[in-house]
This record gives sequence, structure tokens and C-alpha cells, in this order.
Amino acid sequence: MQIDRNLTALANHRDWLEPQHQASFDRYRRSRHGNPWQRLQGLMKARVYRQTWQGNLAMRVAALLNKG
Repeated sequence: MQIDRNLTALANHRDWLEPQHQASFDRYRRSRHGNPWQRLQGLMKARVYRQTWQGNLAMRVAALLNKG
């Protein structure tokens, strides 16, 4: 999956990120595992968002369905 390749590439350069961005990145990576509630909750804690409300909704539905 493309997202897995992107996360691997970012993880290889994690030390380039500011501490608060490292924490957000780590929360996002953890949010991709677990049951639907844990994935959605992790996504919200990571404060990840898209540019539109439709994009945000789609991302949350994808998290619930474990798609990406």
C-alpha cells in the first residue's frame, strides 16, 4: 500500500521532525492498528485532518473500515 511506503519513508527520517510532530506522527502510526473505535480515536488524538470536511469525513470512514 502506498501509505505504508510513505510512513516507512517518514519513519526513516523521523529525527528530522520537531518533537511535537514526532509525537503526532507516532500517534498516527499507532492509530492504524486496533479495532475501529481505537483507530478512530487514535486518528482524532493525532490531530490529523484533510483540507475539506468531505475529506475529513472520508478519512474517518476509512479509519473505521480499516482502509488505509
